[in-house]
Amino acid sequence: MASPARFSHYRFLSKIGRNALFALKRNRGDADSIRVTQKAAKSKQLLQVLPKVIEFEVTNRCNLKCVMCPHGMGAIESPRDADISLLDVLWPGMLQADYVHLNGVGEPMMSKPFWEVIDRLRGKKRPLIEFNTNGLLMTEENVARLRQAPVWFILVSLDAATRETYEDIRGGDFETVLEGIKRLVAPSKRNISVVMTYVLMKRNIEEAAAFVDLAARLGVKTVSYHHLTDTVIPAESWVVQKISGWKFVYTEQRLSNYPELNNANMKKAIEAGKRLGVKVVGPDLFFKTPRIDTNGN
Repeated sequence: MASPARFSHYRFLSKIGRNALFALKRNRGDADSIRVTQKAAKSKQLLQVLPKVIEFEVTNRCNLKCVMCPHGMGAIESPRDADISLLDVLWPGMLQADYVHLNGVGEPMMSKPFWEVIDRLRGKKRPLIEFNTNGLLMTEENVARLRQAPVWFILVSLDAATRETYEDIRGGDFETVLEGIKRLVAPSKRNISVVMTYVLMKRNIEEAAAFVDLAARLGVKTVSYHHLTDTVIPAESWVVQKISGWKFVYTEQRLSNYPELNNANMKKAIEAGKRLGVKVVGPDLFFKTPRIDTNGN
């Protein structure tokens, strides 16, 4: 639990807590947001005002073992859904919030709390719901349920433009995800903004531009790229052997080791986005080490 000093500039008027850990942060301008995790809190915190943004970790279970995720290393102990009773605690705040993020270190659509929120908000216009997904559960029935709720923004993680690369990195069924994305972007009375996301690494960097082409073919207007980041698991011991024979070694897959390879392929992706009308969101290109002449200038 964060120290009381962190909350000292709030006068606490309403109690929220019970089996949850809350951390206040500034988000979306001046909007207060709460991140709810599944860790049990020994004490209750009081807030002065209800937040504009609530992030609820609905599960840490997943149906994939992506190589760059703790699930791929078997590092998630006792995977489980959030206690459904948390929803009753949060519900008054959720109804007053502008945005609700339903995420977690796992697949939100696998969890009962996720669908409980979706079904409770059926027919409502607020709060707007956002979540990350691997897209494997985007059946016609599930997409129809999502459209009945105020779901406005979904990030679908793919990390590849071809089936072979997808299977190496994520291990799921590539075509199932593509069909799910098609269902999401199909015209409807209640349209949902869809972003396809891509964790960059040596294994997939050469497909970065093809990923933009794939998005355009599917009707997705935005793609988002991210680099492998520092992790609580020591990167030097993060190794995953795949059935295909490919071995994921975290330290070797970081593109900071290959700046020219990264820059050349990301420039192609940016150019493809301009050509196809797809917005490309991503990290800055790596810069070469400045040249130092013999005089030290």
